[in-house]
Amino acid sequence: MLKGIDWQMVAFIGGSLLQEYLRFQQLPRVYYFVEEKTEDDDDDRAA
Repeated sequence: MLKGIDWQMVAFIGGSLLQEYLRFQQLPRVYYFVEEKTEDDDDDRAA
């Protein structure tokens, strides 16, 4: 079974995945914004 594996392709894909992981460790990020609502904001909503 190991004779049929293209090791150059495995090394390329593994290296690419490792490079992407090291480059973009902080992703995905989710930002939450806190909005302060007032009673006047209710007038702007659509029906």
